[in-house]
Amino acid sequence: MEKRIGPAALLIGYAMSRLDARSLVILGCRTWDEAFEKAGGLLGERPKSIKALRDEFDPFFDNARRGWSGRAARRPLVALMHEMEGVSDAALESLVQDVIEGRGTAVQAVDEAIATPPDRLAHVADRLRTGAFAERVFQEHCLSLVGLPRSELVDTRNEACGYDFRNQSGSLMYEIKGLTTVSGNLLFTDLEWRIALASRSRYLLVVVSGIPNTTRAAVLADPTRSLAGRPRAERRFCTSWTSPYREAEFATTALRADAG
Repeated sequence: MEKRIGPAALLIGYAMSRLDARSLVILGCRTWDEAFEKAGGLLGERPKSIKALRDEFDPFFDNARRGWSGRAARRPLVALMHEMEGVSDAALESLVQDVIEGRGTAVQAVDEAIATPPDRLAHVADRLRTGAFAERVFQEHCLSLVGLPRSELVDTRNEACGYDFRNQSGSLMYEIKGLTTVSGNLLFTDLEWRIALASRSRYLLVVVSGIPNTTRAAVLADPTRSLAGRPRAERRFCTSWTSPYREAEFATTALRADAG
């Protein structure tokens, strides 16, 4: 029987792959070997196990490593990637900090997230790989597709802001979707759909189809008008932020209440 992957180790491996060098800073380490040793010691795991988790996530993220590109990702990893798609880098860093400092809320949330029923994960890994391929295609061909040089493309994929890229002024947003066939269903998060609705023609959907052999692309401005979207209810991992407020620490203005 395969050893169960602990939620804390899973989150650290995911963060190492997605945040890349930034995760070294969070862990207070200078090298990957040092980070694997530190994380393994904190979590009671072998350093090689932490490295293996990072490498297994790597094919799904835009970093310089190839990782385990030739094997299928295990179900807990796919479940975590599925649940964390709408979580920003800033929130992920905070979750990692919770693990480092021994707070259990992040671990509990991840444990619940990876319990996603298998039927909901049937095509998730393929969708993530196809999406990553489509994003690379867009980066390589953005000048011919949308008239924007790659040097002026701002990457927002890990900011959980409802689109993948924008131009430098923020006046145009680009959401990238990929299909292995010439036709199929496109999946939007509720945030993506809401931003598209609010932005209208400033929101451009780029659909890369025929991946990977007969790749072509279409650009749709204002996709909520040209596509027939339907909502689907589902439970997803989400984060919220809380902060203490002490009035004495800030300048206040006394306001006169209306007499009416």
